[in-house]
Amino acid sequence: MNFIAMLHTFIRRVFLLILVSLLAACGGRGGPSDSPSGFTVTPGDGQVVISWNMTPGVEYWMPYAPQAAFDSTDFTKTAGLRWLTNVTSPYVLTGLTNGQTYTFAINGRTGTGKGGALTQALTVMPRTAGAAWSAGSGITVPTDDLRGITWGVASDGVSYFLAAGSTGTLYKSSSDVTSTGLVWTTAGSVVGNLNAAIYAFSKFIVVGDGGTVSSSADLSTWTTSTLVGTPQLNALASNGSRVVAVGNAVGGAGTIAYSADGVTWVSASAPTSENLYGVSYSRSGLWLAVGANGTLLSSPDGATWTAQTSGVSTDLMGAAYRPATTVVTTLPVAATTSTLAAYIVVGADGVVLYSTDAVTWTPKTSTVNTSLLAVSPSPNQFLAVGAAGTVVSSPDGLTWAAAAPVSGLASLYGLTNVRSQYVAVGAAGATFYSR
Repeated sequence: MNFIAMLHTFIRRVFLLILVSLLAACGGRGGPSDSPSGFTVTPGDGQVVISWNMTPGVEYWMPYAPQAAFDSTDFTKTAGLRWLTNVTSPYVLTGLTNGQTYTFAINGRTGTGKGGALTQALTVMPRTAGAAWSAGSGITVPTDDLRGITWGVASDGVSYFLAAGSTGTLYKSSSDVTSTGLVWTTAGSVVGNLNAAIYAFSKFIVVGDGGTVSSSADLSTWTTSTLVGTPQLNALASNGSRVVAVGNAVGGAGTIAYSADGVTWVSASAPTSENLYGVSYSRSGLWLAVGANGTLLSSPDGATWTAQTSGVSTDLMGAAYRPATTVVTTLPVAATTSTLAAYIVVGADGVVLYSTDAVTWTPKTSTVNTSLLAVSPSPNQFLAVGAAGTVVSSPDGLTWAAAAPVSGLASLYGLTNVRSQYVAVGAAGATFYSR
């Protein structure tokens, strides 16, 4: 046997030894552990959250497959079976296909011994977020409307959602998809009604009536100032180096102001006399502002603005952009789904406008006639919420469908999509999440 053949034989033997070790979990010191308790699998958007009660010193292995059940005679023969090794609870498994059934189980071993008995197999189906919503808890002043929602990292190093509302109400939550729910606690307070929130420059920034601008890095102590002219500020957006605030008209022109630090603000000239209700920044480098009577403005820098023709006369409330996206899934088969870039604007009476260049806008049928007050993109879809708990979504911005209204039918004013979940806030202290 020549050297090359011997080398190939050696490599194959090493590979087989590794594979047998991984799949059979045999040999070495140690042994099987008891079947883990508290095993749960919670479906999400293209993913699942897997939890169980861990025992110190036990290494956990997880088989799963894109099937409604494991093979009844020998689960290791299940078509498409895969293993996750040395996993810890809670575990978030991504890259799954929405609408596909998957089966999961888990076992454990000590040392390098053989794996123990599997838990009971659990079957779930990942699905796009936004169809089912759960209420948050912990709001202590349920009479206050919540209008702004954002997410960021506080000075304690913990990531939080921040909700802001009337009478200066501020709440925070560190809950994510591995949490059992969305739990809120107070985050200080600011004098006056608050209408929007954003995280920028390593701090949380909120704005509201009377030109109020306030910021905090620790979600406890807030520093407040007032914009010249004391306008009502309705919305915020940021590109990372600049924050733009928009609001009601003062002195015959809609309010637009921008800042490079969240403290010092510069007024921009707005080419409209209408109130401005929403603003967004897109990764295409374009800013959009929307407002009363079909007002739609664009800007390359947040300072110089140009009026665009929306083609409608209804109030426009929110804008969003999703770049061309590619979603990669691995099971049941490797697949890639691509979607074109699009701008979306939503507003009163269920208005939805679609554009690929932010200049030419086309109305789309949202399937609802209630006002849409906020819109947020994700890799899988656009999602908008509004009056009476309305929820509508679209995979591409072209075709829209309504989901069941959020429980309680509270009007939803703010929406964000981070940490693999949507969080919406609204009237009378309403908070909801969808994963």
